[in-house]
Amino acid sequence: MARVVNEQEYKQKRTEILNTAQKLVYTIGYEQMTIQDILDEMQMSKGAFYHYFESKSALLEALISHMLHGVVDVLQPIVEDPDLSGLEKLNKYFENAASWKTARKPFFLALLQSWYSDGNTIVRYKSERASICLVKPMMNQMIAQAIEEGTMHTEYPEFAAELVFNIFLGLGEDMVQHVLSPDPDPDFKRMLLAHTSAIERVLGTEPGKLVFMDPDFLDEWREPIKNE
Repeated sequence: MARVVNEQEYKQKRTEILNTAQKLVYTIGYEQMTIQDILDEMQMSKGAFYHYFESKSALLEALISHMLHGVVDVLQPIVEDPDLSGLEKLNKYFENAASWKTARKPFFLALLQSWYSDGNTIVRYKSERASICLVKPMMNQMIAQAIEEGTMHTEYPEFAAELVFNIFLGLGEDMVQHVLSPDPDPDFKRMLLAHTSAIERVLGTEPGKLVFMDPDFLDEWREPIKNE
């Protein structure tokens, strides 16, 4: 008779698989990583693996979700900080989100090309929708505070967070191309400033008060590419 696995054991084993997959993405890259690599690393059977993930694409989707919940744990204390204004919270939120990604740069660089490939379009879309569900409540809380404090002015506060998120999504693919391309767009920094201006207009902030990304930030990400 097969052993019954309770919910806690299931979650624990699933997390172990995700952590192993993340380590393999770091070391050999997502495209090179196979399910067999995970099985060998964990000394588990293929049947056991498919009890937790039905495919490599499902594993990728879960891996992204796993990472997103990790960044929420980092950012939520900023949202709840009673000593920060709403505008200060947003700027610190963007800064810490960028720092969190930089600390995991090898993982993201290993994942980016496959993440934006045609084969992952559906997975990427589903993960983006999951992302906004996690981010939107935090963004709404900070925006509402800033509106109350008078540093933001928008007639549509209930839609502001989603609009800001969609601006980020629109910039995302261009950011990836800038990082990975041997010939980056020389106008990218101006494009980044244009997106910042668009977010300022959506939120009704004074120009220059909101800094969601240092224009030199992505140049740091290009360094491993240039040095290969």
